[in-house]
Amino acid sequence: MALELTIAADHRNEYRIRTLVAGREVDLLVDSGFTQSQCLVGVELEAASYDVVRLRLRDRFDIQVQSGGGELRWTESGIGSVEVVGLDSSLTYTPVARGAANLLGVCYFHRLPAFHLSWDLAARTMTLRRS
Repeated sequence: MALELTIAADHRNEYRIRTLVAGREVDLLVDSGFTQSQCLVGVELEAASYDVVRLRLRDRFDIQVQSGGGELRWTESGIGSVEVVGLDSSLTYTPVARGAANLLGVCYFHRLPAFHLSWDLAARTMTLRRS
């Protein structure tokens, strides 16, 4: 494991991070537009992935989320463990919402106060570093 992880953008300038969500390994797209008003939800999983981890989530509840287009919608969620594969001390607990895509929202990073997230737009990389 490491104290720093650098992720390169793919051919579509998207950043994908390999994570463990409630024990299931999932590639998540970093989506700065995926958020929720109280900044609770850190992860959205497409329906098939959500259904696999659903029983491992605790305290399931409906929550309102907002995606890139600004639309608000209600969806099921539950508290689950989420960590970045290969990054020490990145395990946290956050609501995991059922949705249309596998997304890692900015609210996940808010739950990691010991880490600093930086972007190098020229190099097309993002780095998550333990402070």
